[in-house]
Amino acid sequence: MRTLSACCCAILWLGCSTLLANQFGGQGPTSAAAVAAAEKRLATFGGDALTTVPERTWKIVKADATKLLLKDIEQVDRKFRGTVQLQLPTFLNALNARELVEHWHSLSKESHALFASPNGQLLLPFGTGTRERPSASDYFRTLIKRIPEDQRPAAELLDYLSSPAADQDATFSRSDTGIYLSVLGKTSDEVESRLKAIVQLLDAALHQSTRRELLTGAQVSLAKAKAHLAEQQRLEADTKDLRERMGDAARIPPEVLPHLQAQQITLGIDIEGLEAELKACDQLLQEKQRTEQERDAARSRRVHSELELARERAKLARINAIVDEGHVQVSRRRELGDLSTKVSSAKSQVEAETRLVTTRANLIDFLAPLPAVDDAIRIAPIEWVTR
Repeated sequence: MRTLSACCCAILWLGCSTLLANQFGGQGPTSAAAVAAAEKRLATFGGDALTTVPERTWKIVKADATKLLLKDIEQVDRKFRGTVQLQLPTFLNALNARELVEHWHSLSKESHALFASPNGQLLLPFGTGTRERPSASDYFRTLIKRIPEDQRPAAELLDYLSSPAADQDATFSRSDTGIYLSVLGKTSDEVESRLKAIVQLLDAALHQSTRRELLTGAQVSLAKAKAHLAEQQRLEADTKDLRERMGDAARIPPEVLPHLQAQQITLGIDIEGLEAELKACDQLLQEKQRTEQERDAARSRRVHSELELARERAKLARINAIVDEGHVQVSRRRELGDLSTKVSSAKSQVEAETRLVTTRANLIDFLAPLPAVDDAIRIAPIEWVTR
């Protein structure tokens, strides 16, 4: 009865293998679509989008005279002050700000220095980034180093911006909405050319070079996403192949196997007993002193034992087959579970890397050169005061 009960339990689980199989595997097309979308997103930054400095068209606005406190007698020959306001995107409480701070840490130290102006962080939310405060000339030299020679301002302007004179003349300030650049000069033309040079340095170094570095990181993430996608698709193919090999065979629950194995032992003992009984019957039939009645009883018992032995051997053969199949199924289910875990892991890696691509692509857009308010350079005569 125990043998029949165990066999029935195995058969009752016939449809469970399909249910189990449906729990495994990933959504390859979804991952593939994410990778394709990420690749398409990065393609928008091809060509000269990040390698050239966008040209600006400036309006020169003559402003009323401004009074400035004379702190150094050497400044007295500066007759004009020019200002430019660069408009910041609204980001201090936006997702882009958090993403920028997060990815700022992944940038090189050289890029970190680009954000640290003489008067505080540019673009980063207040209170974040490095606390370094370089002098104006040191900051300009940092910008110049990141720019190809063919994108740099004229040599005389580079000499001026790298000199101690720039520390007295050039100032940076920032509010929630804008970056304010100011520079002094002897003539209005000198002020205009210096401001244009400073904005050109910011566009080429702070913006374009940082965007190129982000693009390089995004391309690395895209390559990783493609590799993880290929691995995911390979694992999904292996999963499909394993399911096909499992087919529609009745699922044998693992908890049934110990009972079947116990019955293997019981049947083995019973078979040994029946074989011993047959041997005893044969020996009795060979003994001449036995009566005919005893011989008939031995023959009858032998026939009964042979039938019982055949039945028990058949049971054992069937149980052996079920146990063997059960072990195979357990191994395959374990393999299927391992494949499912690996597919999920690969899919998660694809999602993580494509998310990085998207985030960095958003930051590349976010870090585009800042528009100047009204495209204007405002130049005003200076009235020096001593108090």
